[in-house]
Amino acid sequence: SWSLYTNGYQALWSDPEVEGRTWGVFGQFGISDGNPNPVAFVANGGLGGRSMLSGRTLDTFGIGYFYVGLSNEFKTLTRPIFAQEDERGVELFYNFAVTPWCRLTYDFQVANPSSVAYRTVVINGLRLQVLF
Repeated sequence: SWSLYTNGYQALWSDPEVEGRTWGVFGQFGISDGNPNPVAFVANGGLGGRSMLSGRTLDTFGIGYFYVGLSNEFKTLTRPIFAQEDERGVELFYNFAVTPWCRLTYDFQVANPSSVAYRTVVINGLRLQVLF
């Protein structure tokens, strides 16, 4: 079995006064032989960075698109039990830095999941992260 993946980020804007505060584009692309790996192809990309709101330099945001191409072997294997197809969707998040060590993230996704039994789904999420 083999797989090849790559990730990238390119800053398009950088704040000259706050180190590390950038906006840019990101992406991930990958392929595999699809057997036994259920994922044959994956691609995602979008725009993300640190907030430009005054006083919110630790906040981050992102918006992106994702696509997961499942292998034909996996689709054939699961068809009798729970049919699968390729998955795609969009995601939007905003990460609020409550303190430098505490982050509250709102995440919104609209996706066509891989399970054929489900059509478009809308997912709202909230996560609290404590860094120590």
